Amino acid sequence: MDQTFGRILTWLLRETGWSAAGLAQAIKVDPAQVRRWLRDERVPALHTEYVQRISGVLQLAEAQRERLETAQLLSLRNKGRGKQQQHTEDSAMRDWKKSLRSEAERWGTSPVPPPARQAQGGVKAAGAVPMREALLASCLTALERLGQPQPGDTICLTFQGRVSAFEEFPDLRDRFLRALRHALQIGWRLLELYGLGPEADRTLGITKEMVARLGVPGSYEPRYFWPHRTLSPPYDLLLLPGKACVMFATDDPDRVGAGVWLQGEQAQVIHAHVELLQRHTQPLLQRFRHVSAERVAWNEFIAETEERSGDRLLIQNGPSTLTQPPAWYQPDTNWTRAQTVADESELKRLIDQQLRRVKAFEQQVEHFRYWNICPKRAITRLVEEGVAIKRVYYKNFVETPEERVAHLRNMIEMLNRYPHFEIALVDESEEDSILTDFFEEVKGDHTVLIEPCPPDLQEDVQIGLAITEPTVAGAFRAHFLETWGRLSPRNRDKEYVALWLERQLVQAEANAKAAGAAPRLG
Repeated sequence: MDQTFGRILTWLLRETGWSAAGLAQAIKVDPAQVRRWLRDERVPALHTEYVQRISGVLQLAEAQRERLETAQLLSLRNKGRGKQQQHTEDSAMRDWKKSLRSEAERWGTSPVPPPARQAQGGVKAAGAVPMREALLASCLTALERLGQPQPGDTICLTFQGRVSAFEEFPDLRDRFLRALRHALQIGWRLLELYGLGPEADRTLGITKEMVARLGVPGSYEPRYFWPHRTLSPPYDLLLLPGKACVMFATDDPDRVGAGVWLQGEQAQVIHAHVELLQRHTQPLLQRFRHVSAERVAWNEFIAETEERSGDRLLIQNGPSTLTQPPAWYQPDTNWTRAQTVADESELKRLIDQQLRRVKAFEQQVEHFRYWNICPKRAITRLVEEGVAIKRVYYKNFVETPEERVAHLRNMIEMLNRYPHFEIALVDESEEDSILTDFFEEVKGDHTVLIEPCPPDLQEDVQIGLAITEPTVAGAFRAHFLETWGRLSPRNRDKEYVALWLERQLVQAEANAKAAGAAPRLG
């Protein structure tokens, strides 16, 4: 077993019967933080007590605890963040650090930078905020105290370092994300400029956080620098009306560690600089709202994407729509009656788009991988409730008992007929570390399709996102393949999956018989 912290923690949860949500509640952290650990997106810093608390809650044996601690050390070292704090600093150094932190935190509690001070030579120095934690706190305070915006008011952020400044401060990071979401909700425009580099984990993290912001009403515009680059040492910017924070690396060449608040004319200089930066960026995504015509446009984009050559890798909270019998895609079927469309012409377009996707699958599956990851509970939900997929435009579609039988038979037939078509089934114990609240499809090395899936499936907040930037597509592809490799070998074994589906088919046929339906044969 690969000794990353996420994989060892996943194994321990499985061994002890705990879920990620249960662990998060027991150690009093956000469930999202535990999921980030499980996906190896984050590793607890050495100065925290998270590993000790996990060991206590899970009642780990000494060997298990040592294995988790070793994985923590190895993961931190491999990520270049395993620098242990020096415990041998003399008292003078500790006092100096303490005084710096106290002063910086005092500055950070004010929404306005501290008064400019007279520097040597008669030049006024702006409000410098040393120490990374205090710098982030000062930015948070400025964001949290924003009032209602005036027309055109914009928050601008950049991220050009290889490592997030929030990496060691998950509580501040969560506050930061909440502050941005609130600003969007009350009408602020948010412009984010990203430097994309070759690091898959970083690119994936950027995209996940970006998608989280897109699920909030408001004007959000993510853009990326072209050509690709991340600066090392980096500098980053936070711009608000009338003020700006310039952040730059000090002790770590991969992320910002100190900053300077500017206002008035000095801030205007930075605003002009950002306007210049923006000219060298491109939009990072296309966004589709799931309302009428945009729903059709989104499906058209999906169909066009799948008609392009390449592997199709899918993570979803249910089986792929390609497993549905193609016979459903014609007028006056249960599937077509469940579609929310404006008129008959839109319905015809939806049917045509689904048939094009089926045709693209049949043409490409001989040469490219079609791999799907979905939870076992989605299949059992299909058998018992007739709900295979939880996505907003499928919320009105409930398969009849007869259709459930036909759907499962088609799924099994596809597994047996096409060597490159595979389904990996995820146990409930694996879901927290594997599945997300998104529909994620990676096509070839060129496109990522994403749908956040809100639990209540509200159409007014549902969106479809298309990213055609190769660096992002490559990051998602690498993430999918790494996720596939982390699954239990049994649950991605094609023969086992087919046999497990056969058992579900037997139950579906019994349910259909009990309901008085006559399952179609063949």
